[in-house]
Amino acid sequence: MFIKTWIFFTVYRVAEMILSYHNSRSHNLREVGIGQKYSMILLHSMWFLSMIIEDYYFHTALELNIMKIILIIILFFASTLRIISMMTLKKMWSTKVYALRKENVITSGIYKYFRHPNYFAVFLEITLLPILFDLYYTALVFTLFNSIFLFLRIRLENRFTYGEIS
Repeated sequence: MFIKTWIFFTVYRVAEMILSYHNSRSHNLREVGIGQKYSMILLHSMWFLSMIIEDYYFHTALELNIMKIILIIILFFASTLRIISMMTLKKMWSTKVYALRKENVITSGIYKYFRHPNYFAVFLEITLLPILFDLYYTALVFTLFNSIFLFLRIRLENRFTYGEIS
């Protein structure tokens, strides 16, 4: 079950990278924080690799219990939140951060209620997917690294889209 889930999330991330690439070609906006994009790719790649390695050494069968079912429901919610985020942003959805004028920032749909739904969903996935399969080392290490990354990423995005940081 782990390998099938791992493959699903890997294909999902690769599809997002392809979508991001196509979306970025549909407009002529100035990208900021280019190094962060590569840090994000490295972080996610290492997360996937870490799950495979930890599963290889400490493999345990997935035993469904109420806690695991709750994790599956939350992961489904996170994936749904990411899809809603992408659908709301349409061609503006990207793994890149662009400098935007305040009036061009999308504040409709999910963004009317929640400023960074995609990042929240990614946080849930990176934390909970390893826990679902008892990969606690990966969950701990990458939750920490991802939290640091998201703090810096949201700060950059807010600076160039909401004008919050001078």
